[in-house]
Amino acid sequence: MNPNYPEYEFTPRISAHPWEKVFRGWTPREANELAELMLRYDPASRLPPLQALMHRFFDSLRGEERASHAALFDFRPDELWWCAPKDRERLVPRWVPARPGPGGKAE
Repeated sequence: MNPNYPEYEFTPRISAHPWEKVFRGWTPREANELAELMLRYDPASRLPPLQALMHRFFDSLRGEERASHAALFDFRPDELWWCAPKDRERLVPRWVPARPGPGGKAE
């Protein structure tokens, strides 16, 4: 992974411990799935941050219209510039007021 260091092979090879056992059954299936996608040894195979925010684990926050949740979806334009419109719709719920863009128009 790091070109400055030689590849290292762990011996003996140890299988991954299931997240259900790590969290001892205290977390929903979606949380275990998200942890598995984000906490991988190989950085290239990890879920990117904004993709993680679109994960179904956070659907309950998007689905419940609450003033306290609105700040969670207040992204700056430069944080979402690369998002496809479909991804933006998935990430930011419809009930969140549109943020004014340059020139005062809603984005």
